[in-house]
Amino acid sequence: MRDCKECNGTGTVEVMNCDNQSNECCGGCYKELKCEECDGSGNDKDWSDIEDEFQTMVKDWKITKEEIQYLINMTPKVI
Repeated sequence: MRDCKECNGTGTVEVMNCDNQSNECCGGCYKELKCEECDGSGNDKDWSDIEDEFQTMVKDWKITKEEIQYLINMTPKVI
């Protein structure tokens, strides 16, 4: 699995929960909300497409799970 780029795999994001002006901000008015990018799962939303490609590689190229993990870790995240 690959972590969601928006919430870093936590499934939640912090958002401001305050109506003060930025110059009056104390930095303590945040709340956690479910990440909309991954729908709270913490996983990259495009993961199923990537996973299908990797499964094809396992079958066609006969590579190991360790090699798959290396490929996952080395595949750049699209921002």
